Amino acid sequence: AETSTEIIDYAPLDKYLDVFGVPAGKRLKFNFAASKDVGTDFLRQYTEALSKIAPARLSGDDQLAYWLNMRNMLVLAHLSETGGRVNLKKDRGTGAAPGAAWTAKVITVDGVPLSIDEIERGIILANWKDARVLYGLYQGAAGGPAAAQTAFRGDTVWAELSAAGKRYMTSDAGFELTKKAAEVSAIFDWYGAEVFNGDEALLRAHVVTLITHGAQINLKNTPIIQYKEFNYKPENYVVRTVQQPVQSGEPTFGTGS
Repeated sequence: AETSTEIIDYAPLDKYLDVFGVPAGKRLKFNFAASKDVGTDFLRQYTEALSKIAPARLSGDDQLAYWLNMRNMLVLAHLSETGGRVNLKKDRGTGAAPGAAWTAKVITVDGVPLSIDEIERGIILANWKDARVLYGLYQGAAGGPAAAQTAFRGDTVWAELSAAGKRYMTSDAGFELTKKAAEVSAIFDWYGAEVFNGDEALLRAHVVTLITHGAQINLKNTPIIQYKEFNYKPENYVVRTVQQPVQSGEPTFGTGS
């Protein structure tokens, strides 16, 4: 549709991200231990409610926001139901060999059962051939782009993706120069065929728009591009326990001799 005939309320997703998300530098970690019960149920029920909406009734940008939010909530639900205790290397897998969590049919939209992998490849990357969408695909791991702190919305989705790309590509997870090569995130290997048609020149042209000026100069003089080893560490916020000091007037005990 040229204009959306359906208005989607993403305030519940904003609330989830605010309640269970913990800002950590440029990233958002999640208290999955706290989210395990009520948070998981909420995500499952909310994605089920959104699945009743016919995406074809939305404009192009609203569709992109819809599918990014749907996909990312399904990733969060998987992490939440384990309380953050997940083997992402096994469950997520790679682009060429996605794991069971990415290939399982977990939602039905317009009568079509879909997996996370089918949403990202068969819908998002098949319809939006723009590298910026990669920064909206939350992988649940330290090696991927950070989770958005609010839901994507059609009128701001491209600006949000551009900003997310800047943050990611100016971090070590996205781009790093070594003495031998320019190392870029493994996600460009995973999704490179869809976005760059396997053309390294297109990849370079994209990367140079997001990195710092100094890095741009060095990249031009670096003939080799390598893909970084992906960091599968889950972005699980762990509540730190702080030892309380002994209060004045309370008895203390020596260690003996």
